[in-house]
Amino acid sequence: MILDTASRVLDQHFGTFSKIEEKKGGLYQPLYDELAATGFLWVEEDGLTYTHGMALQEAAGYWSAPIPWTESVIASQILTLAGISRPPGVLTIAATPTGQPHLNRVDGQAVLSGSWSAVPWARQADVIVVTAQASSQRLVIAVDRSACRVTPRQSLSGEPVDDVELIRAPG
Repeated sequence: MILDTASRVLDQHFGTFSKIEEKKGGLYQPLYDELAATGFLWVEEDGLTYTHGMALQEAAGYWSAPIPWTESVIASQILTLAGISRPPGVLTIAATPTGQPHLNRVDGQAVLSGSWSAVPWARQADVIVVTAQASSQRLVIAVDRSACRVTPRQSLSGEPVDDVELIRAPG
């Protein structure tokens, strides 16, 4: 039933989606918004399970959905496991640091600095869920994209996989 509903939503949207936007690595916001409204992007205690979320990737792959669907499901699962409330907006995940992130204290607050490579959809995300190990601590933080320096890159298939630099993001 979940897969059927997601397939219908995708089918309705792709008659209007411009292939030119797709080739530019554009996020198709109307589709993302509708899937978010149905709860198909977020793993939640009383909603979509991680297993259901991953099963929906069949539909996303079939349609080559130009949204961070997998990233949103994984990011929401990580936030849930870390006990962090899901922030509103488009989510992605930064999980591959390019070096050792640094955790420091500034004015009594923990701040994280570091760089992550190949972050899918970073330039279009509202929030980047960052995972890191710094100062022998495992960290999960939800960072507003405006607190990051994003360098646009793309995969061989033309999808956005950007480099992200955090400079003193609250940890």
